[in-house]
Amino acid sequence: MLALRRPLRLGLMLAAGLLAVVPAGLRAQGKLEARYTATLAGIPIGKGDWAIDITDTHYKAAANGTTTGLIRAFTGGEGRSAADGTLRAGQPVASTFASTIAASHKTDEVHLTVANGVVTEARVDPPLESGPDRVPITDAHRKGILDPMTASLMRVPGTGDLIAPEACQRTLAIFDGRLRYDLQFVFKRLDHVKADKGYAGPVVVCAVYFSPIAGFIPSRAAIRYLSRLRDIEVWLAPIAGTRVLVPFRVQGPTPIGRMMLEATQFVSTAIPAHASANGLKIAYGASFLPGVGYAAFDGTGLPTGGANFTGGALYPGQSDIYIYDVVNGVQLTPPFINTAFDEYNPDLCADASRILFVSNRLGTEDIFEVNLDTGFTDNMSFLNTYDLDEQA
Repeated sequence: MLALRRPLRLGLMLAAGLLAVVPAGLRAQGKLEARYTATLAGIPIGKGDWAIDITDTHYKAAANGTTTGLIRAFTGGEGRSAADGTLRAGQPVASTFASTIAASHKTDEVHLTVANGVVTEARVDPPLESGPDRVPITDAHRKGILDPMTASLMRVPGTGDLIAPEACQRTLAIFDGRLRYDLQFVFKRLDHVKADKGYAGPVVVCAVYFSPIAGFIPSRAAIRYLSRLRDIEVWLAPIAGTRVLVPFRVQGPTPIGRMMLEATQFVSTAIPAHASANGLKIAYGASFLPGVGYAAFDGTGLPTGGANFTGGALYPGQSDIYIYDVVNGVQLTPPFINTAFDEYNPDLCADASRILFVSNRLGTEDIFEVNLDTGFTDNMSFLNTYDLDEQA
């Protein structure tokens, strides 16, 4: 049983000396700042910005756009959307999605809350019109889905070349609050691009096929047209420091000419993680008790066994919590802390008998307290405040 019962201060961050002795495999983070222009039959009709931040365990993405030229004179359209979520086994898993589109004095708003791929709340304004001709959206259609923004973050598994045919081989189940549809990606070719600012290099070009599933009226001309299209292409470029590809260019035919959305700026940056020479990624925080040399911290990539690292239920690709005896070089993580979901932001109590941390194991980010001797676990999120020093 873990012997962590000594009255010591808490809240100290891991020092550089601790980081120097903790092993693991680093996975860098990355961010993207991109700008796009939209053209129809070669005529500029819109522009927009897209910002993405990716860590080992979480992602955030936000985009905004507006019409330009003659289109703006007639519609004055503008929109914005944002999404955030976690990375589970490296794959984006949505948590929230919000979108607002305003045009011709009308506003369309969508807010989605997602837990483990299941839509738990959907707010749409104005509401979706019901009718006998519309394919209804059922509970089954709200399961195993991605929002449109998360779907655009296309992670390539493995350790091989990112720009490869395999990057296209996928079908995405997407729900935007009004329409449930599939997008099938099929490899077409490899190509090269050069932004006015930022990325210049290879891309993988995928054909994209649209299949409506629910929330649509089959007789609508736009649905029939999109379903028949076989000439839509997405050109995917990498975000530095990650294994994520995102659209650099999207193009396809319309009844009045070719539509193209293309990046004029595509600046992606690999952000080095705070790490030891052996590569542990400290994702969020740590608690260090220097008097006894015990530390609690979160991260990804630690081995599940091997010299000086025994015990603990660790899950590759997830953020786990580690308790480490720095003096003796031994991991002391009890098996009842970590789950197949993310655990992070640990904080040891003053007498080192308990630990607080954040986990999404119940579908939302909650605060948990674990007794390190008994394994008894409490969900503390219903409390407004919780001071470890006062509770010790």
